[in-house]
Amino acid sequence: MDVLTCSVCGELHSEDEIELTFRRPDAIALLSENDRAQYCRETEDLCAIWGVGENQHRYFVRSLLPLKVVSRHLLYNIGAWVEVSKNDFDKIYELWDSGSQSAGGCTGFCVNGVSFNSATSGHRTGW
Repeated sequence: MDVLTCSVCGELHSEDEIELTFRRPDAIALLSENDRAQYCRETEDLCAIWGVGENQHRYFVRSLLPLKVVSRHLLYNIGAWVEVSKNDFDKIYELWDSGSQSAGGCTGFCVNGVSFNSATSGHRTGW
């Protein structure tokens, strides 16, 4: 099995351990540096874009999309971003470090176009 250097941690990992991940929602990645600095709040797991009015703010959560792949014994997880409502974002933020993080009841839309299927952007999700 081939060994690759991880672009995030710099360590060597077997090819079987490497998974696709998006560092930011497409909407944020497409912004200029100035707009991003002015209108975005970002962490590795949560992001927001401030709009002109309260109803124009956008909220994003980093999520895992688990896929069963025939040739793998483990699930293959794609690290993609989901856009959620402010209410769901607040709920997720409140539960982020708690043991009840997977309490569920949130819905959102995938906001990353996965390169092998650009139709993933805009698909509804739920947990």
